[in-house]
Amino acid sequence: MNYAFTYASEKYISSAVVALIFMAMLFFNMVGMHLFFRKPIASAVKWGAVLGGTGLFLIFWRQLHEVNFNREFFLGAGLALTAAFFASLGNMFSFGSSQRKIPVLQSTTWAMIYGAALNAILCIAFEDIFHVPAAPEYWISLIYLAVPGTVLAFLGYLTLIARLGVERAVYTTVVSPVVALIISTFFESFQWSFLTFLGIALTLIGNIFTLRKAQQIRTVNAVPKA
Repeated sequence: MNYAFTYASEKYISSAVVALIFMAMLFFNMVGMHLFFRKPIASAVKWGAVLGGTGLFLIFWRQLHEVNFNREFFLGAGLALTAAFFASLGNMFSFGSSQRKIPVLQSTTWAMIYGAALNAILCIAFEDIFHVPAAPEYWISLIYLAVPGTVLAFLGYLTLIARLGVERAVYTTVVSPVVALIISTFFESFQWSFLTFLGIALTLIGNIFTLRKAQQIRTVNAVPKA
């Protein structure tokens, strides 16, 4: 569901704005973990979210400066926020599955079946025509998105949720645009600035804050008890 709403939002707003709005997922997860699983919100995670969000804001400052706050912007922002909410809700289900000791591969398989079914229902509801192009570029991109971009990515991400918790695993939402930025430098001639370097530095510092507590917990749990 979050993929469908994300793609729909990018018809109205840029991917940079979508990436920033998806920062709301960090806060949705914190609140969700507290409400559904009674887990306290660690201060390290809060500071990591603030630093990461600030860093992402600085990275995309030039693109944000060109945004027109019109009807299309608010429609796209609403769709992106809905996508972030559904993604956070999926994280809650994934964490619940890990708490019940359901294997990641099994839970991922069922989640993708449900997701495909819901997206098919959306296509029928909005009367979208399912068209399969014959161009090889389409099939190459589809295979890439389906296998490494979805199956392998979600297996890795859900494993992170099981090991680190939702509020820390979701920090990949902040790191992903930085990786995209590096790739864009080589393939799209992205021009770096002082704000870009500063934003990436803040994002990395936020990542350290976010993961530090999880490392401390694993260290304590590894100590043999008498």
